[in-house]
Amino acid sequence: MSNKIYKMNVAEGIFFAAFDRNICDDGQIRIDEGRMERIWDALAFYGGHGFTIHWKGEVELGVYDHFEGFLTLPAEAVMTVTGVVNGQEELLVPSARGDVNPVELKGKFSAHGQGAVLTDLYFKMESPNPVNVVLVRWLGLLCSKLEAQAEAEVPVWQDAWDQEISHDRVGNLEKNLVLGQEEGELLKEQVAGDEKLKAFFRTRAEEGMAIDCRAIMREYAPIGDYRFVRIKDRGRAVVEGPIQNLAIAGWLLEEPRYSSQAARLILALIAMKWCEGPICDLEGSSFHHVCFREDHLLTEVVLAMGFLGGVYSPGAEKRVADKIEEAWKVIHGKNSEPGYRNFMNQGIVGRRGEMLGALYLQKEKGGFEQVIEDVYRSHTELVNRYLTGEGHCAEGGNYYEYTFTTSILLWHTYARYSKKSWKEVVPEVFCRSGRYQEAIMSVNSPTGKRIPINCGGGREVSTLLLVFLTLTGGFSEGNNYLAARFEGEEPEQEGNAFDRLFYLYYKGQIQPRPYCRPTREEISLPQSGLLTYRDGGIKLLIAAERNPYTGHFHEDRGMVVLEAEGEILLPDLGTTSYANSVHVVMDKQEYHNVACPADLRMQAESEAGRKAAMAAGNPITESLTVEDMAMPEAKVLLHEMTDSGYRFAVETGMLFGDGIQGVRSGEIFGNMLRLKDSWTFPKEHPLMVTFLSYVPWSLSEDGKTALSGRMTLTVESRTAFRFEKEEGMVDFDCTPVYILRILTPAAREQQVETAISW
Repeated sequence: MSNKIYKMNVAEGIFFAAFDRNICDDGQIRIDEGRMERIWDALAFYGGHGFTIHWKGEVELGVYDHFEGFLTLPAEAVMTVTGVVNGQEELLVPSARGDVNPVELKGKFSAHGQGAVLTDLYFKMESPNPVNVVLVRWLGLLCSKLEAQAEAEVPVWQDAWDQEISHDRVGNLEKNLVLGQEEGELLKEQVAGDEKLKAFFRTRAEEGMAIDCRAIMREYAPIGDYRFVRIKDRGRAVVEGPIQNLAIAGWLLEEPRYSSQAARLILALIAMKWCEGPICDLEGSSFHHVCFREDHLLTEVVLAMGFLGGVYSPGAEKRVADKIEEAWKVIHGKNSEPGYRNFMNQGIVGRRGEMLGALYLQKEKGGFEQVIEDVYRSHTELVNRYLTGEGHCAEGGNYYEYTFTTSILLWHTYARYSKKSWKEVVPEVFCRSGRYQEAIMSVNSPTGKRIPINCGGGREVSTLLLVFLTLTGGFSEGNNYLAARFEGEEPEQEGNAFDRLFYLYYKGQIQPRPYCRPTREEISLPQSGLLTYRDGGIKLLIAAERNPYTGHFHEDRGMVVLEAEGEILLPDLGTTSYANSVHVVMDKQEYHNVACPADLRMQAESEAGRKAAMAAGNPITESLTVEDMAMPEAKVLLHEMTDSGYRFAVETGMLFGDGIQGVRSGEIFGNMLRLKDSWTFPKEHPLMVTFLSYVPWSLSEDGKTALSGRMTLTVESRTAFRFEKEEGMVDFDCTPVYILRILTPAAREQQVETAISW
């Protein structure tokens, strides 16, 4: 039976939609040396230095004369593609490199037309690294003769649109959801008196002036370098950011040419499709990646329109409002689904676009009063579910920031609409999350840089989030970080124009009050499973956290991070980059500073949660409750400061199966960290204890000691053990990371003690 070809346009079609589990036959593809796993938006193939992925099916080529494929490869990898047409093997792609991701493979068939049948494709991958992951997103076909026709069907600029813009007028704030006229004038005066600020806004606007509204128009909307957009839809100037920069600068600096350029770019943007590339616009497929694109672009346009009052004709304003409503319906539909997104960052972030769209449409058309209240209520419910009562965020600091910088905008605009203060609309659990933020702050950064844990790299918290979180109370240390930033030179790159303006708005409401921090302190959230201890320039973090309900699971119970005197000695990375396919494995137990049975996998999520995450890209009809996704949580058994340091113990074994007991206990004092990993099994199992470092590991001749930079690691074990090293991994900044593993033979009782000095 022939594979169905799902048409993207008149020239291209997909015959193997790996992203959509509902229309993809996973049995058609396999890996020769490795394993295959379905993740929610692709098929993942895990292997070593080299392996071959083999697709076997049947596709009648007909008019199609080229093969196309959309994959993600490790940066150092090289891939060749061979196909079989009518029983004849031919080389389609002689060499595709993974250093530009995702990779769009393309190869010409020597035979095609009536009767030509493609039956096999071989994707041979080679890499110098020992661990490699290839993500297959889709395989398709191209008819080169029809490419010009497909290009002719994409949107083009209409000269008549220029007549709908008042080119000599500066926009006003009549449609602004964020600022009132009086507030706007105060900000305008502040900027007018600051040459550096004026230069900032002018520079951003001039960058936007260089964008040709005709050149950016394609089939899909330009928005960053997202992984689902084909190469042919890339390479254009991104308008998310520049539109706001121009609209704000036009109003702020009273420059009509900036306002009219913003208006042009919006008219070009609303003529395009706001979705995640061809796979979200494929007839027959229900896949859609959580409407990020609709949310981002709706937000961009709504905020920009708030500074473009009076620039458009009524007809053009109606077209903009209609496009906003079209995108809003997509976002609203996704947010109305009963599962998945109601338990993680995506649902909270999606409410931003839903709120802004509803508020704008209420101004334009009316009838959205109840919707606005419902969005605020559901957002609050999600926040209360997303954070524990201690304000802890299981998805990590970067997702916390991504989630709550959007929430600040939602709370701000809703408060203005409802005529309430932000203190009335911000959930209490968010106000308590300052303790969590300080717990994951790096001891190396006076301005507020995070320890890199879970998903995302260690970076400075946004100043707007710092200001807002400090304003809500419960984050005394935030005063010190803000004082350090306000006293120094503010960075020249402070986001886009709206980010800077919004930041200036809230900065004006706070005066940092110096906070006297003790030399030694514990800031821990024991009910959530996060412990931290700081002593001067040393910080230890221990995680026995609950996992997020339905996404970003990490096999990291008992994980430790160690900072000392300006260095991260033991980092935690997590999945730090979706552009690098190898980072898909970084959530696994082999890439955290943990101890675990080497032959068992941690069940990091509930079965319901796992299925929900797998279904994330498709319409969700099954309701999910907290009870559905509840699972045993690792426990904090001990945490206390001592006269000379800190002691702790956490339960680490319960997620590996019945009857398995595991405990990691430890003590830090001076320049020494001691860890003891004790395990009891019903049957014999080997143990693996892993440590990550930024400096290569070297082993001593006695086989008991390992060195990494100024770290010395010594091991004592109840059973025999050996060291194993791995290289080839990188962190969020592509800095090499080196892995050391302590491996023991199988036994029913295991005890490994590790002493780390520096």
